Amino acid sequence: MKFALLHVDQSIELLLKERVRSSGNSIYKNPKETISVWGAYDILADKVKCSIPEKPDLELLHEERNSIQHKYANPSAEDAAFHIDRAMKFIKRFLKDELTLDLADFIPSEFLDKLGL
Repeated sequence: MKFALLHVDQSIELLLKERVRSSGNSIYKNPKETISVWGAYDILADKVKCSIPEKPDLELLHEERNSIQHKYANPSAEDAAFHIDRAMKFIKRFLKDELTLDLADFIPSEFLDKLGL
């Protein structure tokens, strides 16, 4: 579960950065460092006017990721399921609404069905 949460959090950060980039804004703070997930939220809210109603759940996921990465936390199966469920719903919506992509084009339907997507 640790790796699943680390990877889904990273995928969300990369999707947010792609939306920033696709809007014509740079994802670089300097030549060697990209913006953080928090920087992406700020740019999307202020410059792109992109609404992310799932942000409170995504913040909880990122907090869980930080606990795993920096404090060696081991999330319960229930906590992991909560975060994965919320993350996948966000990913599906965000891909469609903000990046004009369909999750079903990238993930087989049997997996999406199991996730209730």
